[in-house]
Amino acid sequence: NRLEIEEEQRHFEERFNRLAPRQKAALHLRYRENMSVGDVAASMGVSVKSVESLLYRGKRSLKGG
Repeated sequence: NRLEIEEEQRHFEERFNRLAPRQKAALHLRYRENMSVGDVAASMGVSVKSVESLLYRGKRSLKGG
């Protein structure tokens, strides 16, 4: 139902906004801007491994784990 979807989206946005700034940036660039992990790393000035870690931790936080 539409109201449930809207509520779920609102909760997701609230969790997303509470992420650490670098996790939020990495997730935004990777999934909302559709950048490759390598491009995210270059954009953020960090290593690919750092981006992979930021993405992992960010997604885990979003899932509540």
